[in-house]
Amino acid sequence: LINDSSKMYLIIFYEIISVPCFYLLFDFWSITNKMKNDDQFSYSVAKNVKKDSIILFTSSIVLLIGNIIFSIININVLSLYNIVLVLIAFFASIFLAILSYYISKAAFLKEETDGLI
Repeated sequence: LINDSSKMYLIIFYEIISVPCFYLLFDFWSITNKMKNDDQFSYSVAKNVKKDSIILFTSSIVLLIGNIIFSIININVLSLYNIVLVLIAFFASIFLAILSYYISKAAFLKEETDGLI
């Protein structure tokens, strides 16, 4: 069975892996504030979304590797839940990368139409 010191390693791992998630929450909050100020189609928003995509992808890979390691040494008891979480994070990072591409294209079109007016 799992002893207390093994549980501590798992808790510490989950606390470390949650730090990028809080950063992403803060960054999405700043992006929604830019949307509130009608600045959603800008290169800075596209850059932030691309950066968030990379952070989420890296975090999901680290979570997957950590879960594999903890499963091998029989500490991880939520392995199926964590695999689903990794898949959701992976597909969300792909979605954010695509969204960043479309936001940058929209920013280009916005600059082009602002130059015509």
